[in-house]
Amino acid sequence: MSESTDRGAFDGADPDTTDPSEALVRHGDVDEATALEPYRLPVPGRTWRSAARFGVLVGGSAAIGIGVATGGLTIAGAALLAVTLATGQVLAQTWRQNRLGQAVVGGIAQGDLDVALAAAERALIESPTGVMRTLAASNLASVLIQRDRVVEAAGVLDKYPPGMLHMPLASILWLNNRAFAHLALVDDDPAGLEAAGRLLAEAEKRLGKASARDLGGTPNAKKLKSALAGTRAIERVIDKDGRAALHHLKIAAEIDDGTATPYRTVERELCRAEALRLLGRADEATLAVEGLTDTHMTSRQEQRAARLRSRLGIG
Repeated sequence: MSESTDRGAFDGADPDTTDPSEALVRHGDVDEATALEPYRLPVPGRTWRSAARFGVLVGGSAAIGIGVATGGLTIAGAALLAVTLATGQVLAQTWRQNRLGQAVVGGIAQGDLDVALAAAERALIESPTGVMRTLAASNLASVLIQRDRVVEAAGVLDKYPPGMLHMPLASILWLNNRAFAHLALVDDDPAGLEAAGRLLAEAEKRLGKASARDLGGTPNAKKLKSALAGTRAIERVIDKDGRAALHHLKIAAEIDDGTATPYRTVERELCRAEALRLLGRADEATLAVEGLTDTHMTSRQEQRAARLRSRLGIG
């Protein structure tokens, strides 16, 4: 699997005050193969918020130490204050990450990928190490994929993989997105199909053990289940199993109940058309492809649709 095309340092542009597109790429250097400007990966930790949190932690710890040394605080009181200080820091970070995560989801749902990408980058920059960073990286990868930057999305995911003890939400989202990236790049890396299958199997196993609460609530749980079923359908159709692909697409559609994003809808319709073609139902496949004629698609999706039309003999 190819790595990200750019591992340079982030320039520190603030999505809250800067045009989001300016914060995401280095301008003036265009990749002729993709017509996309090279992506500049954010560097976590370089924010005034992280510096302020560190200052509060150090200052508070010093004050507690002085209190104990001068007799103003008992050991028990100092311990309680230390725990309270640390807990406050964690809660503040969690609240901020949740707020940015909601902005990412909202941007995607509304089709505003600039807003979603700006929020996703800010979340990664401000994220502490561990599960929050993996979740932020997975959200960023979700947006990059929808902007046809699949290689860069894979690079972000590979840089911040989940740990053994990470919460199911972050782990399953990471596994699903990494599997999707493998499948999207399978023409360049045929081994990606097998790798995607392993990742999806692990994601499905973890999903089966997780409760809705473990996944951040019922709405999040439904989104994850639907996304995973959709990715599994793509994996099945690439492996020439049209019947299984249609089965997983049906599951995804039932969970979504008409709430899928435009990008996801196109992905699934292209998958459905290819599955129908594999099953010899060319007329239905043709109708599915033709139904996307006036639909907005990314360049990668347009290429897939063109190949499918060629296979179906559509002029």
